[in-house]
Amino acid sequence: MRLLKFAGLICAFFALSLGQTVYVEPAAAESQFAQVDSFRAGVQRIFSPSILEDVDFKNGHGEIVFHAPKVLPDYFEAGDKVNKIFALESARLFRDMPTLKSLDMAILVEGEARAISLERGAVEDYYSVDFTQLSDKRRWQSFVADNDSNEMRQAFVDNFR
Repeated sequence: MRLLKFAGLICAFFALSLGQTVYVEPAAAESQFAQVDSFRAGVQRIFSPSILEDVDFKNGHGEIVFHAPKVLPDYFEAGDKVNKIFALESARLFRDMPTLKSLDMAILVEGEARAISLERGAVEDYYSVDFTQLSDKRRWQSFVADNDSNEMRQAFVDNFR
């Protein structure tokens, strides 16, 4: 993702050096920056910044790359921590961020990258919910209680991998 951004900047610089005009819609650029900042803030409300490697958001698509903190190198290797992030924390992100339409998450575990790609509609269908209806605290707690077991989290990951 960073490489693509850098390539875009290089192209714009090259066009400017040739005397070409490069126009960026100010409102669109500000809106995109606001959405990225909002997404990052939402992600940091759920996850400790110490486990976040990279967070990006563009056109309704979020990307999160995790890494184990230096003080706890086996943070993601115990139990089904990765499955919980993929199954329940992704649902929380979709619930909290209505503009989030799709989400990619990757976690390095024991030298192997575990990744998942999720579409809002597919996850809503899987859980038979509308995430906008889960903003009520009781509804959210009921949703978590119904879906928070090792077996259910594993089934979710198996379904979307």
